[in-house]
Amino acid sequence: MPKAAITALDEKSVEEFVSRKWDNDVVPQLVEYIRIPCKSPHFDADWAKNGHMDAAVALAEQWSRAQRIPHARIVGLIECCEESGSFDLPAYLDALKSRIGTVDLVIGLDSGCGNYEQLWMTTSLRGIAAGTLSVEVLNEGVHSGDASGVVPSSFRIARQLLDRLEDSRTGRTSFCMCPMRRS
Repeated sequence: MPKAAITALDEKSVEEFVSRKWDNDVVPQLVEYIRIPCKSPHFDADWAKNGHMDAAVALAEQWSRAQRIPHARIVGLIECCEESGSFDLPAYLDALKSRIGTVDLVIGLDSGCGNYEQLWMTTSLRGIAAGTLSVEVLNEGVHSGDASGVVPSSFRIARQLLDRLEDSRTGRTSFCMCPMRRS
């Protein structure tokens, strides 16, 4: 595209477009995807006969093809045995190696880093945030009659710190995993 044709994106318009796309297209497709009772082999002995895995993969493929986005080659891999330990994933990766090709970036939904040769990014992994938060307001215990109102509540301080990450009323996060803007 010629440089003259490239224009700055209006941030508000982009946000509105993404919100509309998410609400009107992505969420309904995710709802349909979740409705498919696809279970890994340890939880559905008749998984092949039931065909739920095939239905889940077909739905994802249809939606992906309908997007008609002008992008570089992207390979999507839906691994349907995760809850059973992914025992067959290495065999499938080996069998599909020539079709998958060289991978430069892996984005895993509900996964971890598989090796240190590629860049991996994990999103939507429940419970991945871990740490220890310790809020100390005193070095020793004091009687409430002496310190009440003077010593702040350690619980209130902890909640205020956590509210900086996620608003406890709305659930909205106030941070993003994106490059920082340069001024």
